[in-house]
Amino acid sequence: MAAKWINGVMIDCVRITERYDYYRNLIPQLAAWGYNTLFWHFTDDQGCALRLKSRPELSSRYALTRDQTQRLIGLAARHGIEVIPEIESLGHTLYITHLPRYRHLFEGTATHFNAMCPSHPETLEILRDVLAETAEIFPSAFLHVGLDEVQFGKCPRCRRRTLPDWRLFADHVRAIHKIVTGLGKRMILWGDHLVKDARIARRVPRDCLVAHWDYFAERPIERDNRKLLDLGFEVLGCPATGRVFTTTVPDETNLANIRGFARIGHKHRSTKLTEIRRHGVVGMVNTVWCPERQLGSSTHWGIALGAALFDNPKADEKKVSERFVGDRYGLARRAAAARAIRELHTAAPGLLVLRKVLIEKAATHAHSITPEDVADAARRRAMLAAAGKRLAAARPRVTRNKGEFAMWILALELLDEQLSRFQMWQDVALLDQLRSQALKRKDAVAAREISRDTASVLRDAARSARRSATRAERDWKRVRHGADPRRFGRDGYVRQGTALPGLLDRTATFIERMAGRAKRIGQTGRGRLGLPGNPVLLK
Repeated sequence: MAAKWINGVMIDCVRITERYDYYRNLIPQLAAWGYNTLFWHFTDDQGCALRLKSRPELSSRYALTRDQTQRLIGLAARHGIEVIPEIESLGHTLYITHLPRYRHLFEGTATHFNAMCPSHPETLEILRDVLAETAEIFPSAFLHVGLDEVQFGKCPRCRRRTLPDWRLFADHVRAIHKIVTGLGKRMILWGDHLVKDARIARRVPRDCLVAHWDYFAERPIERDNRKLLDLGFEVLGCPATGRVFTTTVPDETNLANIRGFARIGHKHRSTKLTEIRRHGVVGMVNTVWCPERQLGSSTHWGIALGAALFDNPKADEKKVSERFVGDRYGLARRAAAARAIRELHTAAPGLLVLRKVLIEKAATHAHSITPEDVADAARRRAMLAAAGKRLAAARPRVTRNKGEFAMWILALELLDEQLSRFQMWQDVALLDQLRSQALKRKDAVAAREISRDTASVLRDAARSARRSATRAERDWKRVRHGADPRRFGRDGYVRQGTALPGLLDRTATFIERMAGRAKRIGQTGRGRLGLPGNPVLLK
């Protein structure tokens, strides 16, 4: 059983691998915030961020060497932090199956979730090598093996076994468990499949530690947590400071997720270690996914807040934020800057909101903007403006991590520009409607004038959007590998369409093309502007 309350954070170094110094500087800060465990996500569909002697072909760009990794493990140990690796061992395994020599092991779909074939003997051979070398590098008694979001396809080898998918999955879990226990480690796995299908859960050995994750407030998080406990598992609660729908900076939904899990985790925390195995939560893990979608270091407030709430779910967030800005930025007068950072996260919209004005794929962009969206954007912009004034006033007094503090101001400005597009698109739609009416009246002069006004609005928006894209890329180069193609979502076999610099670049390009089209229409007043998918609903 777990011998301590795990106050943990998980770092995703696969989707992008940060500079080595980032991790070296982060570890002491994690300890200062109150963490005692660092989970390290080394493999995923996007690659393998750990250089392996046994399977060197799996390693991706900027992967950490064994020496670098061991130095970071030692640094963490000196700061009282245990490092636990995570290796995906069924789903999220394109880091293996994208290679021609292993392509025959691919299961699932090319565009969504996937798996390795659980029926092919070579699958366990590869995973045994990877897990064994990982266990050799990391002295922790735990080994996290992933096993989340698995999707099987129509593999003939699996179909010949005439077993349902749940049984294929459960049997594979047991096979991985045998490998892990044979290495002298205790297995951790994600809990999504156990929550969804009790048949799987009943076949999973009870000495496994289950990491329960769910990043949506409307989901029955407490019910699912209780379900895992009633099945007899020890459980880790795993909210997210950064998730697939986080963009630019973490938003209020991320922080609410942390608060909710902290409350539930402490509610079901056993006070007696002897009781934990039956019905207790043994710790919390603040997962930080998809860093390529956010500005460098923008997850730090969410990480710091998580440590405080995992220790005490009733922690005073105002005091925590003031301590954060004092320690991190050397501010003696802390209240205003701390409030501004809290306000920024409250005002920040996630990708589910901003994807209406951000272009992930121009050919398929067809989101509708409503008057309610425009009003919500205006409200958020007012909050950002107030926070910006406070940060600007505090900036001259910052004595530490000045670049990171400037990042918060950049975040405000990027978000403000993105939110301004809700009104911009409504203005463009209204102008285009007026142009159509002028043409129906056969008023060519008015149509040309309105077209020129439309072109002017789009031209100004395009300039602002291009400036945002340039500044986001500059921030990437401030703290990350400057030549990393993943800043534009490109790196071989997986396209990361919402990597922030690339997302803003595509958006700017799209608006520039629209501005050019509007300019051409302005010569005669005739032509189709081509707003994508009728995106604006006017009152």
